[in-house]
Amino acid sequence: MSLRISSFCTKLAIILLVNRLTIIFAAKHAYMVIHINAKKKLKGIINRSENLLIYFFNDDCTPCLSLRPKVEELVREKFPLMDMAYVNGKEFPELVGEFNAFGFPVLIFYFEGKEFLRYSKYVSMIELEESIGRIYHLYHQGG
Repeated sequence: MSLRISSFCTKLAIILLVNRLTIIFAAKHAYMVIHINAKKKLKGIINRSENLLIYFFNDDCTPCLSLRPKVEELVREKFPLMDMAYVNGKEFPELVGEFNAFGFPVLIFYFEGKEFLRYSKYVSMIELEESIGRIYHLYHQGG
């Protein structure tokens, strides 16, 4: 699996291909989905992203598969400036260990490179929206 970044936006996008890395840059606000396959890449994305959700999952995990579209919709609709990164724990167990992301799904939220929230296994979408919303709106209103 290679690293893929895709962006959903209303403005024209410019596509740049570099070393099997597809990046779509948006002219305005972008919602980016990043599929991770290496610890070094994940660390770099954490350091570069102002606000990031990392979603650890396993393809054999039914809650992971049912929660994922709900989380994607929440981020896309309510937190459009937040990036999302996906890590398949079955394919990359070393990343699961490095980030202590046992018990799928695990959602870890970073603001300015620092872990802010962590949810594991059973996630309430209402609680998730409220928790992210507090810091997200303060961060983006202040900046």
